[in-house]
Amino acid sequence: MTMKETSSHLLHIQPEDYGRELAVWLNRKHREPRSQRFIRALRLTLGLFQVRVQGHTSDAPENAPLVSGAEYRRRVGQIGKDLDGLLPKYHFGGRSLSSPAPKLHWVPVIGPGVSASLAEAVTCFLNLDSHMCLDRMRECRKCGKWFYARFRHQEFCATRCQQTYFWSTEEWKAKRREYMRRYRILKASGKVK
Repeated sequence: MTMKETSSHLLHIQPEDYGRELAVWLNRKHREPRSQRFIRALRLTLGLFQVRVQGHTSDAPENAPLVSGAEYRRRVGQIGKDLDGLLPKYHFGGRSLSSPAPKLHWVPVIGPGVSASLAEAVTCFLNLDSHMCLDRMRECRKCGKWFYARFRHQEFCATRCQQTYFWSTEEWKAKRREYMRRYRILKASGKVK
């Protein structure tokens, strides 16, 4: 699905669609400095969801690192610099979707010298942010691929990555060694075939 869809089709676009499209774009190899700046800004933005600010309430997990207000403002400033260097070439127009709950859909206005591919990625970024779902964009802990987390606790792009990650932990290996030790003893006793 591309952002060139008709406005009647836009009524059915869910945040997950933007997330999947952004993940596809992020998983391609990007060599342009503008693309690299955008990816760095995205990582910094997502990092803000993983910290707690001293003296403020947050949706971040209880075990998330605690940072000072000054450090948080410094991180936000860095994101602003990265995006300011990237976005001036891009123009976005909002399109209100007439649905039961009106929503704003960001649409890129592509001109000369502007990468259509990056414009669509930035559009997905803005639309995910306007749906308050930007924190669902994640990098897989095992393979490093980007994905849109359908569940808030999801950390892996696929079940296979989750299993291979946990099979490689020392805790799992110790449990497996203990299980196999007991199994070999039981098998040697003749009680198991």
